[in-house]
Amino acid sequence: ERLEILEEFFKGLGTAIRLLKLKGSLTTFVNISTKIEYLTKRIFSYAHLAQMKHIYPEAIEVKRALKFDEVTSCMKPSLHINLNTDAIVLEDTSCGTKYMQLRKVFHTKLVDFYKAHPKEEIPKELLPEPFNSLEKDRIL
Repeated sequence: ERLEILEEFFKGLGTAIRLLKLKGSLTTFVNISTKIEYLTKRIFSYAHLAQMKHIYPEAIEVKRALKFDEVTSCMKPSLHINLNTDAIVLEDTSCGTKYMQLRKVFHTKLVDFYKAHPKEEIPKELLPEPFNSLEKDRIL
């Protein structure tokens, strides 16, 4: 079940990023997580993102940036997330979009991880600081 949830989150990640780009909005963690939570009816945390990045690091790009907070007039750290569709090469153009291919590859990598480590938790890839030290996250 925990792997199915992570796969559902990855699917939601792709959908959220595409929606935000169509709207011309930034693909920040805050913007993406609200969309993923709406789509999956589950809480999405930094820990989930770190686990997905561990499974498929070449496809998930995470950058730390400073964003101006109008309420406090301060610069606050923000996490910008993107899916690198160039991480895969489409051999057959009839099989769908690159986002669909990314999902298939993620599924394969997730299954391979489970076969190699059936009882272990999925490790978390390091995220830029200060997003690693947020211990309010719940791990699958």
